[in-house]
Amino acid sequence: MFFYPRPYLLALRIIIWRRIKIHYLSLSMVEQYVERYPTGTTRPALSLFCLFGVPFSTSKIFPVLWTLSIGGAVSPVVYSVEGNVATITLDDKENRNALGNALTAGIYQSLNTAMDDASVRAIVLTHEGTVFCAGANLKERSAQNSDVDEDGVGFDQVLSLIQTCPKPVIAKISGAAMGGGIGLACAADISIATEDAKFGFTEVRLGVAPAIISVVCLSRMRRGEAMEAFLRGNKFSGKEAANLGIVSRAVHADDLETEIQSILDDVLRGGPMALAAAKRLINEIPEKPVDEAFTWAADFSSALFNSEEAAEGMAAFLEKRDARWVIDE
Repeated sequence: MFFYPRPYLLALRIIIWRRIKIHYLSLSMVEQYVERYPTGTTRPALSLFCLFGVPFSTSKIFPVLWTLSIGGAVSPVVYSVEGNVATITLDDKENRNALGNALTAGIYQSLNTAMDDASVRAIVLTHEGTVFCAGANLKERSAQNSDVDEDGVGFDQVLSLIQTCPKPVIAKISGAAMGGGIGLACAADISIATEDAKFGFTEVRLGVAPAIISVVCLSRMRRGEAMEAFLRGNKFSGKEAANLGIVSRAVHADDLETEIQSILDDVLRGGPMALAAAKRLINEIPEKPVDEAFTWAADFSSALFNSEEAAEGMAAFLEKRDARWVIDE
C-alpha cells in the first residue's frame, strides 16, 4: 500500500528550504536508529517526514527528513549525507556555535551515526554563519554553577571520537574558531580554513586555560609557538593558524569549496579499511617505544596485505582499473 502525504506538501517544502537537508534512509535504517536512540529527555528522537507527496512503501528506500531532538528541542547540529560523504554542520548561529550541552551532544551523536552508516566513507565538519565555533558556552556554564551533568557528553569525548573514528574527518572552516573551536580543528584529520578566518586561544583572558584542547593541539604545534599562543590569548588569522600547525592549510575564501572537494575526491579513492588503518598508525605509533612499534607495525602490515581489500586494490592496480570501492559521481 502506498501513502501520499499531499496535505503536508507546502509546509514540508518550506522546512526543507529553510532548515533541513535530505538524507536517504531505508526503513531498516530508520528502525535501527529509533531503537538506538529512543525518545527521552536526554536522548535524541528521530523525526521523519515524507517529501513532495512521492509514494513509498515499506519495502523501498525513500527520502526522509530528520533532525536530532534533545530534550524536545531541535539540535543545533544538522546531519546530512550526500553520496559517500556525511556532513555535520554546527548551526547555532544565535550562540555563535558555542559548545553547550546540546551542540556537544549533537556532534557526538552525528559522528556515531556516520560511523554506523556503511555507505559513509568520509565526514565533513563545518558550520553555518560567520563563526565556526566560539568555544565554551559561557552563559550555559555560568547557569550550571559548576554542576556536572553525569549523563551528558563531554567535549573530551567528542575530540577523542573524532580522532578514533575509522573514517576521515575533514574540518571546513570559514569563520572564527576560538578555544574549543581550535580543538575541533586540531582533532580533525584534515582541516582547511579560509585565510581571513580568526583563531585564538582566548581562555586565559577568561581566567582559565586551554586544558582539554591542549591534548589535541600540542601534538600539532611547536612548543615555543604553543606557549606564546596560550599565554597571549590573542587572535590571529587562518594563514597564521596554518603556520602554527592548527589547520592543514589556509586558502582564499573563494577556493574553500574546491579545496574540500579535491580532498574528498582523493580520500574516497582509498580503501575504507586502509583509511582506518592509516589513522591508527598516525595515532598509535608515536606512543609506542621504537622496538615495540616495529613489531606491532610488521604484524599490522601483514594483516593488511592479506586482507580482501588489499587483494582487490592490488588487482585493480595491475589491471589498470579503479578498485570496487571507487564510485564515479
